[in-house]
Amino acid sequence: MSVKNTPLAALSVNATSDMDRQDLSSPERFPTDYNPQLQFINHIQPHGILIAVDDLQNIVHISSNCSDRLNIPASDLLGADVAFLFEDSSVAKLLATLSHWGPSDADAAHRVIKVKTKDGKPWTAMIHPSQDCVIIELEERKVHQSLTLRDFLQATRASTEQANSVEELCQRIADRLAEITKYDRIMVYRFDRTGAGEVVAEVLKSEHLDKGGRFLGMSFPAMDIPNEARKLFFRSRFRIIADADYTPSQIVTKAGTTVLDMSRCSLRGVSPCHLQYLSNMKVKGTLHSVIVVDGNLWGLVCGHHYSPNYWSFEAMSSCAVLCTVMSSQIGVLLERQYRSYETKARDFQAKMLDSSTGANTFTQLLIGGNPNVMGLVKSCGAAVVSD
Repeated sequence: MSVKNTPLAALSVNATSDMDRQDLSSPERFPTDYNPQLQFINHIQPHGILIAVDDLQNIVHISSNCSDRLNIPASDLLGADVAFLFEDSSVAKLLATLSHWGPSDADAAHRVIKVKTKDGKPWTAMIHPSQDCVIIELEERKVHQSLTLRDFLQATRASTEQANSVEELCQRIADRLAEITKYDRIMVYRFDRTGAGEVVAEVLKSEHLDKGGRFLGMSFPAMDIPNEARKLFFRSRFRIIADADYTPSQIVTKAGTTVLDMSRCSLRGVSPCHLQYLSNMKVKGTLHSVIVVDGNLWGLVCGHHYSPNYWSFEAMSSCAVLCTVMSSQIGVLLERQYRSYETKARDFQAKMLDSSTGANTFTQLLIGGNPNVMGLVKSCGAAVVSD
């Protein structure tokens, strides 16, 4: 099996026969067990708690692990006022945040606040609207990765300002993120127009070279990150899998309530297909942050860790801001690159016209002139076919 355009997970195992038999040329070909309805997966990663409230602030969805984390059965909380769970000072902050959004704000930015439950336990809450409810994700304030926005921006500002090309910028960002996040592997992944991708920057700790080797420069088919998954990345902007060996915590839903759309949930569970993918690569923890240029999904910043890696909501939000800055800088560099190519093309056209008087045929002008057609595009050979 060729490494070029090969599913990434297959590189670190004996590739499965199903993968070998699939037509990898089509971006819409997925493994047979791939579930495109990932936003309705209906369970979460258990290192946090999920609560969803309606416009009356009554709980309509809640993760089952609240029984262990809050010592209250999930079924007892359905239909209850969310204020029942929190101290009075936290209730005021929550209600102010919950009242901020209207029906048309389904893609509004997350808000992160500090709260305490009635037992006095401190939590960080990440809150965002979703269809006809507002989702509150809670994490205890003791997670391992607690980097701040200042940490990210101080470590990367000079790197982004000094880069002269997209590739150099991506590598500089990968270098800095590897330093401050401590992930075992950091990659920057760029999509092409078909959805296929290429690793354009990478940092890998030397002690993990046996985990599939380096991926830098490799291209992978669109089925590696299917279209539905790319849509979810675009909506959620940042995604963490803390421990790929997690035990799911199911979402318990009030009778008569529609299924919860978890598109932008940080704690959203992971499809069995993707968990197998990670298992093939021996990866336990991941991060993904989107790079959006001119309103389109240009690429991803990806992190792989070979042991579980827990991040705080604040660290995730900070890294997402960094990737927004990176996206803007990529846009600037691409525009500069386009203008340079445009100037080069005009110069090429003028030189071709100047040398046209000495050519007997148009074909001779294209391949025998100075400059010739290879001066316009990146190539080591060219052919002109005429009839």
